[in-house]
Amino acid sequence: MVKLIHFFIRQRLVINLLAGLIILIGIYTIVNMNREAFPNVAFDMVTATTIYPGASPDEIEKLISIPIEKKLREVNGIDKVRTYNIENVSVVVVYIDPDEPNKKKIIDDVKDAIESVDKLPAGAEKPVVEEIVLDKTPVIDVALTCNREKVKPAASEKKTNECTLRDIALDLEDFLYEMPGVAQVERYGIRDREYLVEVNSQALQHYRIGLNTLINKIKTRNFDMPGGVLRIGDQEFLLRTKGQFKSADDIRNMVVLANIEGFATRLAEVATVTDTLEEIKIHERFQGKDAIILKVWKKKSADTITVSEGVHQKITEFT
Repeated sequence: MVKLIHFFIRQRLVINLLAGLIILIGIYTIVNMNREAFPNVAFDMVTATTIYPGASPDEIEKLISIPIEKKLREVNGIDKVRTYNIENVSVVVVYIDPDEPNKKKIIDDVKDAIESVDKLPAGAEKPVVEEIVLDKTPVIDVALTCNREKVKPAASEKKTNECTLRDIALDLEDFLYEMPGVAQVERYGIRDREYLVEVNSQALQHYRIGLNTLINKIKTRNFDMPGGVLRIGDQEFLLRTKGQFKSADDIRNMVVLANIEGFATRLAEVATVTDTLEEIKIHERFQGKDAIILKVWKKKSADTITVSEGVHQKITEFT
């Protein structure tokens, strides 16, 4: 040990070069290091969420959770399984053994086992299998409010302001997705567009139309369907039926019943169609005003401060 110390004392040039190299490596690491608000954590957990509308917790456990648990017994490398049965929903949480070397294979086996369950009830939705990972983290929230909002605006004016704010929020969401490092933009306080159809029962009796018939007509009419390829000589034409509703007038003009003579009964004759927004479930407010919140999530490899400053710049360019 003494000889080693004497060697380094005599070789001052080597020590200086080594110290300089360490300093350069440290500077390079600091410059290229991503700044994080939360550390990256591996949970080694997989969740399977299954929705069964109208089912009680006992039915959820018997018809959904138990069949999934039986399938999971075939998978090696599982530490424990926890099941949460609530009304309409089954949540199965699978914990991977922390001592297993190949956790990725076990996670894939768990997903395959859950997706292969074939004894679920007909009314249940397909299980949604997700791995709990922190590959994205929230960076910044953007609040959009209407400055022209009065103390007590009229219902029609309030709806117009909300529709305008909704369109701006959707455009801003697309604008933010163009920014590098942004993984996801979540929307809060925004209501989807909805068409309200109020049926006149006397008109239905007059035209001899059943309510179920009317509902099925609207369902079967509101969709786009591919029609294959039409070949004429050397040319090919892609056929497609465009039937999805784009406005309230499209719904009003929909034919409910028709005959070979050309007479048709349209929806506007038996019902009133209103272009509106879905029912409010959660109110978002900012500085006392109704607001739409856009939560920006960054990718795992992106820098938190860089993404946050980029969002501020993007909003300045958008406005």
